[in-house]
Amino acid sequence: MNSKIKEIIFWTLILVSIIMFLWKLFGNSPTTDLILIPLNIAMLIKMWSQGEDITVLKVKFENFEKQFISLAKDFKEHLRNH
Repeated sequence: MNSKIKEIIFWTLILVSIIMFLWKLFGNSPTTDLILIPLNIAMLIKMWSQGEDITVLKVKFENFEKQFISLAKDFKEHLRNH
Protein backbone atom coordinates (compact mmCIF):
# COMPACT_ATOMS: atom_id res chain seq x y z
CA MET A 1 0.00 0.00 0.00
CA ASN A 2 1.27 3.47 -0.85
CA SER A 3 2.63 5.46 2.12
CA LYS A 4 0.45 8.47 1.17
CA ILE A 5 -2.66 6.28 1.38
CA LYS A 6 -1.51 4.95 4.77
CA GLU A 7 -1.07 8.50 6.04
CA ILE A 8 -4.57 9.45 4.88
CA ILE A 9 -6.07 6.37 6.54
CA PHE A 10 -4.06 7.04 9.72
CA TRP A 11 -5.22 10.65 10.07
CA THR A 12 -8.81 9.73 9.15
CA LEU A 13 -8.90 7.10 11.91
CA ILE A 14 -7.36 9.53 14.40
CA LEU A 15 -10.05 12.07 13.48
CA VAL A 16 -12.78 9.43 13.86
CA SER A 17 -11.39 8.53 17.29
CA ILE A 18 -11.40 12.17 18.39
CA ILE A 19 -14.96 12.66 17.12
CA MET A 20 -16.13 9.51 18.89
CA PHE A 21 -14.37 10.60 22.10
CA LEU A 22 -16.07 14.00 21.97
CA TRP A 23 -19.37 12.27 21.22
CA LYS A 24 -18.84 10.05 24.28
CA LEU A 25 -17.87 13.05 26.38
CA PHE A 26 -20.86 15.19 25.44
CA GLY A 27 -23.47 12.71 24.20
CA ASN A 28 -22.66 9.49 26.09
CA SER A 29 -23.27 7.43 22.95
CA PRO A 30 -20.36 5.15 21.88
CA THR A 31 -18.71 2.75 24.27
CA THR A 32 -15.06 3.05 25.21
CA ASP A 33 -14.25 -0.01 23.10
CA LEU A 34 -15.76 1.64 20.02
CA ILE A 35 -13.57 4.68 20.63
CA LEU A 36 -10.41 2.58 20.99
CA ILE A 37 -10.93 0.39 17.91
CA PRO A 38 -10.18 3.09 15.28
CA LEU A 39 -7.36 4.42 17.45
CA ASN A 40 -5.76 0.97 17.66
CA ILE A 41 -6.14 0.40 13.93
CA ALA A 42 -4.56 3.80 13.26
CA MET A 43 -1.58 2.91 15.45
CA LEU A 44 -1.18 -0.45 13.68
CA ILE A 45 -1.15 1.28 10.28
CA LYS A 46 1.43 3.79 11.54
CA MET A 47 3.67 1.00 12.87
CA TRP A 48 3.33 -0.85 9.56
CA SER A 49 4.36 2.29 7.69
CA GLN A 50 7.34 2.85 9.99
CA GLY A 51 8.39 -0.79 9.56
CA GLU A 52 8.46 -0.39 5.79
CA ASP A 53 10.49 2.81 6.11
CA ILE A 54 13.02 1.03 8.32
CA THR A 55 13.27 -1.82 5.81
CA VAL A 56 14.04 0.65 3.02
CA LEU A 57 16.70 2.32 5.17
CA LYS A 58 18.23 -1.07 5.98
CA VAL A 59 18.52 -1.94 2.29
CA LYS A 60 20.09 1.45 1.52
CA PHE A 61 22.56 1.00 4.37
CA GLU A 62 23.54 -2.46 3.13
CA ASN A 63 24.20 -1.03 -0.34
CA PHE A 64 26.22 1.80 1.20
CA GLU A 65 28.22 -0.71 3.23
CA LYS A 66 29.05 -2.73 0.10
CA GLN A 67 30.16 0.40 -1.73
CA PHE A 68 32.29 1.49 1.21
CA ILE A 69 34.01 -1.90 1.43
CA SER A 70 34.71 -1.78 -2.30
CA LEU A 71 36.12 1.74 -1.97
CA ALA A 72 38.34 0.67 0.95
CA LYS A 73 39.70 -2.25 -1.07
CA ASP A 74 40.43 0.03 -4.02
CA PHE A 75 42.17 2.52 -1.74
CA LYS A 76 44.31 -0.19 -0.12
CA GLU A 77 45.30 -1.48 -3.53
CA HIS A 78 46.13 2.03 -4.67
CA LEU A 79 48.40 2.49 -1.63
CA ARG A 80 50.17 -0.80 -2.36
CA ASN A 81 50.85 0.19 -5.96
CA HIS A 82 52.33 3.58 -5.12
